[in-house]
Amino acid sequence: MKEKTEADFFVELKDPVELRRAVLEASKKSIRFLQNYESIKKNRTEKSEEIERLKATIKEISLLFTRLKAELPKVKDVLPPEFKKFFHSRPVTVKVVKPPIASVEIRPREKEINKLEQELKDIESELERLS
Repeated sequence: MKEKTEADFFVELKDPVELRRAVLEASKKSIRFLQNYESIKKNRTEKSEEIERLKATIKEISLLFTRLKAELPKVKDVLPPEFKKFFHSRPVTVKVVKPPIASVEIRPREKEINKLEQELKDIESELERLS
């Protein structure tokens, strides 16, 4: 004969279908939240990469401007004094370094997103079955 322990007990659920539906809806919302979070993470990395490219472009433009200024003939104070603050008094040599493009592995993120989408579809199908 089986011995009774304190851990053996059962709880009656008044409306198990409705409870299950509520749990599945919560899971569905959680998966959508995770998808949105992954999207935000992806946008942040893309934004930071674009900022780095922009910084490199600005450096290159500055270098080219300095070279152009060095190549132009020297003239005596043709510019008004308010424009002088935009020019350097000595030529600057800047080494052009193209920034390496960060190789971001997209595959694991895509796998996570696909997995989340599949779970969402499963939950939605379960909800349809319960309805």
